[in-house]
Amino acid sequence: MKEEKSHIIVIIALHAVMGYLSIQSSLFCMAWGMGVMIVGLYFILKNNNVNNEAAYFSAYWVGIEILLRMNKGSLTYESGKYGVIILLVAGLLAEDRPFKFPRHFLVFFLLLLPALTVVEFETVTAARKDILFNLSGPLSLVAAGVYFYKREFSKEQLNKLLVYFVLPIFATAIVLFFKTPDLSEVTFTLNSSAKLSGGFGANQVSTMLGLGIFIVGLSIFMDFKITGYRALDIGIIAIFGIRGLLTFSRGGIIAAVGALFVAIFIFAIKANNPQLIKRLFVTGILALIAGTAVFSYTDSLTGGFLKRRYANESSTKGKKRDFTTGRLKILMSELEAFGEYPVLGAGVGMGKHFRLKQGKKYQASHTEFSRLLAEHGIYGLLALIIIIASPPIYYWSANDLTKPLVAAFTILCFLTMTHGAMRLAMPGFLYGLIFIHLLPSTDDSLHREQA
Repeated sequence: MKEEKSHIIVIIALHAVMGYLSIQSSLFCMAWGMGVMIVGLYFILKNNNVNNEAAYFSAYWVGIEILLRMNKGSLTYESGKYGVIILLVAGLLAEDRPFKFPRHFLVFFLLLLPALTVVEFETVTAARKDILFNLSGPLSLVAAGVYFYKREFSKEQLNKLLVYFVLPIFATAIVLFFKTPDLSEVTFTLNSSAKLSGGFGANQVSTMLGLGIFIVGLSIFMDFKITGYRALDIGIIAIFGIRGLLTFSRGGIIAAVGALFVAIFIFAIKANNPQLIKRLFVTGILALIAGTAVFSYTDSLTGGFLKRRYANESSTKGKKRDFTTGRLKILMSELEAFGEYPVLGAGVGMGKHFRLKQGKKYQASHTEFSRLLAEHGIYGLLALIIIIASPPIYYWSANDLTKPLVAAFTILCFLTMTHGAMRLAMPGFLYGLIFIHLLPSTDDSLHREQA
């Protein structure tokens, strides 16, 4: 046991060093990414995916996506989604056993294809770029949904999956320490900060760090250990919290904390063991206190601007600003597009062109749900019904140990799609994780009769 703990500590330290090296050399960063893909495919095919290698390597790939983008280590901007699709499909094809193909995922994707017939672009390159940008996310969702649908995971396998998530996110946090200016040199405002996000999109960085908070927090409440040491796990979640808050982008942090507390609540109401309920309650209170302390500390570093940002204050004293920071305007324009093109929609990737014709800002959608309506019309509405209805239907059939995960992954996935669409591979992959089946162990206090 001590050897395992020291082993993971070495791996974490190695990721800190690799994170630093990725800043120094984009070639090293690219080699890191390609190495993950090559090694992942090698073990998937060599072992016929008997150990769920596809799941672990894709989780790692999801976690490393932002780091690769930040340090110019991606072959293409959409490499994160392509990588998830390749690894999961390879896992399905390599397995020496039949798998159930949930037809509703195939129907979902087929419903998105008619909108391709009304796409209008000046060049083939522009068409290819926008189509891939908008359809690679849904395709990664389908790949994850098919792979994870009712796939059995033991607690040990789930713990391992969470570790694979966290390692590259920790490296990303290290990158931020070295790639952002000293706080004394920063002029804080009430807007998201690209400077404190490593010169990259604050929303995406916040989303990934929020995922780290969620993953480590979930492991604590499920009595797992990411590093082997509880104190170190808490330290890592504090690092994710501070760096995530400093981006001044709220979506990723709020989504993660909300999903985490939903999971805790459902764990508590489904527990049969009073001692477990007490532990969850105490841990929840301690987490609330610790979270408040982290927020207060980070707020002090910003001279009070962080608190004002989360309080939704405007630069004009006493005045509130649009909490959605312009996303509501985009959503309304997409509803207008749905009204104008109700059958086939405006076309894949044409939402921002529709806004330009209206004399509005040329801007890609931030909300996947309204994008489906605007760009795919009635077919997008049907696709939307499928992806929204599937998680609650699965929730009622899942065992009590799995239900908190179903709810938490659903909340985090849908909130991410609401504020960040499917710019990252993360929401599509999380959508697939909604449908896993967690196997009860003999010492579970959650409905032992289902073991």
